[in-house]
Amino acid sequence: MERVPQIPAPQSWQSQGKKLAKRLLLPLTLILRRRVIARYLALESQPKLHVGCGRHLLEGWLNTDLSSLNRRKIVYLDARQKLPFRDNQFHFIFNEHFISTVTLEEAARFVAECYRVLKPGGVLRTATAGLPFLLELLESRDPRCRDYVRWAADEFLGVPDYSPCLVINNLFYGFGCKFIYDPETLTSMLYRARFSRVVPAKVGESSHPELRGLEGHGKCIPSEFNELETFILEASKE
Repeated sequence: MERVPQIPAPQSWQSQGKKLAKRLLLPLTLILRRRVIARYLALESQPKLHVGCGRHLLEGWLNTDLSSLNRRKIVYLDARQKLPFRDNQFHFIFNEHFISTVTLEEAARFVAECYRVLKPGGVLRTATAGLPFLLELLESRDPRCRDYVRWAADEFLGVPDYSPCLVINNLFYGFGCKFIYDPETLTSMLYRARFSRVVPAKVGESSHPELRGLEGHGKCIPSEFNELETFILEASKE
């Protein structure tokens, strides 16, 4: 019998152990976090917040992630909660393939919090996998989409079945996605959070020099596939 792909993949005992250790160390983590944030804000003339950084660290940014315990220049941050910053503190906020991993309600709170902690004139840049891309995969009319399905099946599923359905389900559940956006839905959410201007951008490109070349997802997957699956919006605060 051929192997059935595991979607999502089962958690290892090491992963479960890390989650337990994080919970036990959380009080100390929050104390240390206050010191790290205060030091960053005191030294940085143009504060920039990177949410959900993973291993992709940006020079000159406050790199934050849920899985970190303030190690390797990463500050622990649960972006589903109220952000631990005062109003009007950051010039720029960047998140990449993060907003799809939280619920729609959590995402709405997150973008509202981003608006609060951005300075007037500040910009939120959000990069995420898009629903239109998934619909294109299902149609498989574009040769690039067929190439993507073959690559994703080989890379993540390990089965000789180049099925768009399997690949789409793996993107949803294998990577913990809870809501997949199209540009219209995310734009509407940003305007409801009181952002005054929302514009699309391409991977690595921006009218703001500080927001160019930030994406790191193209280092984890082939860059041509990153550009295929990702759309980006930049939202400005008056």
